[in-house]
Amino acid sequence: MIRRIIVSNFKEGDVVRLNSGSPYLTVVGFNQSDRKVQVRWYDNNAGDFKYATIEPSALSTEKE
Repeated sequence: MIRRIIVSNFKEGDVVRLNSGSPYLTVVGFNQSDRKVQVRWYDNNAGDFKYATIEPSALSTEKE
C-alpha cells in the first residue's frame, strides 16, 4: 500500500504568492520530511529560474 502524506492544501501547478507580497510562484513539489512547499519562479533581473522551499502558512493562492 502506498501512503501519501498531505503537506498542505496546495497542489503542483498552483500559482501562489507570499502573504507578505512576492512575484508569482508556481508550486512544483513538496518536501515530505519538513512539510514545506517547493516553489519556482523566473527572476527577470538574474535571467533565470529560482527555487525555494517555504512554509505553507506563508503562502496564499492567487484569486482573480
